[in-house]
Amino acid sequence: MPPDGAIRLALDSVRFELAGSAEWRGGIAQSAGNHALRARADGLAPAGLALASTPVAVPVAGSTAASIGERAAQSVDDDETTSWANAPGAPAEITYRLARPALLRELVLKLTGWRERSYPLRVFAAGAEVYRGTTPKNLGYVTLPLAPRHGSEVRIALDGQADDAGAIRMLEVANQANADTGARQVARSQLSIIEAEFYELP
Repeated sequence: MPPDGAIRLALDSVRFELAGSAEWRGGIAQSAGNHALRARADGLAPAGLALASTPVAVPVAGSTAASIGERAAQSVDDDETTSWANAPGAPAEITYRLARPALLRELVLKLTGWRERSYPLRVFAAGAEVYRGTTPKNLGYVTLPLAPRHGSEVRIALDGQADDAGAIRMLEVANQANADTGARQVARSQLSIIEAEFYELP
């Protein structure tokens, strides 16, 4: 209300728009269907509500791997100087047990050779495939969209051999040793994970 307590009326024209067939009764649209009635006026901002969803990280309670399982936890230790990789010729897969059941929507990975290597991956949640594809070469972390699946166990498996073609080169780095992603130390038949993170939507 204005400071002087006066009530001011707006005499602007209001235009009503109806989406869908309906019968007008007393200015109210009534119909068996679901119809939307809109009112517009010059200078009147449309009402709206914008919500932004932020992914929620789901902690990992444990990890296992058939090959070099004693280092599996190094793929979720929040330390980019450590990693897990299967031995050459051994099963290239790792399983994570989440701290609680969750409806996962995203998997974020930092993979050895991230700028130089693409990994063909299959991801399973609660026994069902939720992702199949090849990771793009990137500057660090890659986000993989997951088909929604509720569960507490996630398995990541290499589906073939990694591809080294089309690497991203850091030519401006004088000492190329500083740009090393570790790809030369890992065979293309190995799945090597530096960090894995799991996310659900709120």
